[in-house]
Amino acid sequence: MNVLIDTNVILDYLLKRWPHEKEASRILLMSEKTLIDAYISASAATDIFYIVKKDFQDKAKTYAVMHVLFSMVKIAAVDDVVIRDSLALEWNDFEDCVQYVAAKDFQADYIITRDTDGFRNSTIKAVSPDDFVAMIDTDVWNT
Repeated sequence: MNVLIDTNVILDYLLKRWPHEKEASRILLMSEKTLIDAYISASAATDIFYIVKKDFQDKAKTYAVMHVLFSMVKIAAVDDVVIRDSLALEWNDFEDCVQYVAAKDFQADYIITRDTDGFRNSTIKAVSPDDFVAMIDTDVWNT
């Protein structure tokens, strides 16, 4: 199963943002255990790095955390075609649209986000982290 994890969910995990960290951690554990193929967009990767570095105030710690993250997720391309296709769709939130078009390119089954309303026009089902974790068999946590 291919999923795109939205920036907010990754930040919940990396910055341990309560109460959202628990479900974000479970999703990344699923990826680590290869139960899902998790992606973030290339544009989200730069945003995540910037926000984490600002929060940590420590370059070395930021790089270390990003290396761990990139061992758990794949990077979905954001190229000329993705940007132009997103622009053509004229969504209210351009960043969400870029995430959606990038997810379409790798044939995502779900977009996991705390902003499901931002993906109303998506043909890919947008689900909250809580809903996504609830969809997965509880046996996952016992392996």
